[in-house]
Amino acid sequence: MRILILLIFLAAVSFGCKSADIYEIIPELTNEDSLHAIVLIEETEDENNHPYFNALIDISSSKLLKTHVVAASDHPEVPLHFEAESLPCLILFEAGEVVMHIDDVNDTSELLQMLQGNLMRFTRQASDTGV
Repeated sequence: MRILILLIFLAAVSFGCKSADIYEIIPELTNEDSLHAIVLIEETEDENNHPYFNALIDISSSKLLKTHVVAASDHPEVPLHFEAESLPCLILFEAGEVVMHIDDVNDTSELLQMLQGNLMRFTRQASDTGV
């Protein structure tokens, strides 16, 4: 039992020492007046990323939406923070909360369709509050 507790403690300490805070990696997330689209990828050159990159390009025209791409190979703690089960995935992040998590989608138009509701809601809220 002692060994198990010691192993858990060592794992927690070593993981804690290596991991950066999500706000250090993506400091823009502290801006609560924005909706953030974060694409988490394994490797930059992976063809499975293309629909996610294309969706980011299509939705990036909004002044209220901030887009980010994070490679898990550079920041392995980010997928853990967002509880990403597979990569690539797209996270919508608003006011410190994940509002949408999309993975296992291979079509840009399907990704955009899934995003539209949240984008329209956020835009309406922003115009109602005068942001």
